[in-house]
Amino acid sequence: AGRPVARDQLAFLLWPDEPESKARRNLSRLLSYLRAELPGDGLLDNRRDSVRFDPQLLWCDALRFEEAVSSAEPAALEAAVDLYAGPFLAGFSLEDSPEYDLWLSQSQGHYERLYLQALERMVAAKRESGDLNEAIGYARRYLEEDELAEEMHRQLIGLYDVTGNRAAVQRQYEACLTILERELGVSPLPETRTAYEKALISESNGESIDPAPGVDVTWTTLPSLDLPLLGREEAWRQLGVDYDRLASGGIIFISGEPCVGKSRLLQEFATGQEDRLVLAGNSHAGTQELPYQP
Repeated sequence: AGRPVARDQLAFLLWPDEPESKARRNLSRLLSYLRAELPGDGLLDNRRDSVRFDPQLLWCDALRFEEAVSSAEPAALEAAVDLYAGPFLAGFSLEDSPEYDLWLSQSQGHYERLYLQALERMVAAKRESGDLNEAIGYARRYLEEDELAEEMHRQLIGLYDVTGNRAAVQRQYEACLTILERELGVSPLPETRTAYEKALISESNGESIDPAPGVDVTWTTLPSLDLPLLGREEAWRQLGVDYDRLASGGIIFISGEPCVGKSRLLQEFATGQEDRLVLAGNSHAGTQELPYQP
């Protein structure tokens, strides 16, 4: 951490289920072993109540990463992005140590957020300087880490539009559409649809329009992307029969492979129930352990 860490904190982190006296003895033995294995004396500053590595005698990528991310210089941000090699301590775990697992999860989230912030700043900096291809590269790296970031999908659509890559505009919008449907069961925001439709218009007019991120959307009459629901007549009929039969109470399950249109069918059917109140919610992977989350 670049600062002293309390011995009590370490002992609890590594042996949360052991009595305090035994956990401290375990820690003392572990630190003795560590001191013997380290190259040179003085690297480990082992005090009565705390432990730390001498920051003058070591180089730590995590500490260097945090320093670089806090810089306003593009070169430092580039260095920070290059330092990030995946989740913090990926693949390392301790058996029967939930406190350590919690600390590791929080640390991974902390560094991931810093990484995404750095990438977002690099996209903006490269776009402002006119290095559009590099801005595209950083935006794609952002989505490799967080594919659900619709704002970054929208920025990529705009960047591809400015560079005249219409095929990439189409692919990016379709990728955004598929990911949001698969993972969240929702459609893209109106702002994303507008950015895509502007790209289609600029193509037909032979000119580039730059839908800069963060600018309020100007609503105009644009070609509609709404497509009718096709090939679901039997499912729709059965859904209507079951819904009427269970109107006083019951549950209907809709199952199928990813991206076959389950959410679209459900949304279209719910929209048609104009005389009834419809409540909608989603459950996602990663939230299954939260009680009452839906």
